[in-house]
Amino acid sequence: IPSEQLMVIGKIVWPISQLQMSPVVHQEMEEDYQNYSTFLLKLLANAPGCENLLMRLSYKREPPKNLQLLCDDDQFSPVSGSDFSASYDEISVGLVSENDEMQTPSDAGSSSDDPQMPLQRPEQIGNLAKFWSNALSKDPATWNQLEVQVIMESWGLPPDLCEKLSRRYVKNGAALLKFIPSEALVPQAQYRVLINSKLEELIQARVADG
Repeated sequence: IPSEQLMVIGKIVWPISQLQMSPVVHQEMEEDYQNYSTFLLKLLANAPGCENLLMRLSYKREPPKNLQLLCDDDQFSPVSGSDFSASYDEISVGLVSENDEMQTPSDAGSSSDDPQMPLQRPEQIGNLAKFWSNALSKDPATWNQLEVQVIMESWGLPPDLCEKLSRRYVKNGAALLKFIPSEALVPQAQYRVLINSKLEELIQARVADG
């Protein structure tokens, strides 16, 4: 058979063999469309994207540098439990650290020791800017557990890390001033450096204030 005829036959047979070995293109497109439609329906059903909810979700992960933006109580009302759902990995109770000695007798009976009872989120405070300002005007040693959590988040630490630490190791301002961010409690080196730097600033400010 002349080579020219073999090339013609090959051009005809090759596409046919590919169609037999591979699914038809329109079938793949139809399956992709069905998968996307299913995903989109689930997304819309479980997370309605209203503007107010999306704005509060954004501020939950990263509060604005200008906290006056949160002063509008009508727009940023307290978040209900149905608005957000989150789970946090618990700190292992088997860890041995110098920070274990920071617990006070009054803390021992606190409901916040229960890993199933998460702290109130800062976004659930009616006026976060006012709350944050009031905390800064106080002696750090007098901060309560929620104030400690809010202040640590303002330092740039991840919210989940702040909640874990404030729930277990720094339940008040006095404990925060003594806190030593060990590698076991704060695995990320950059966060340990940040915490040490901020604690040093707090201690120096207290000494300056007398």
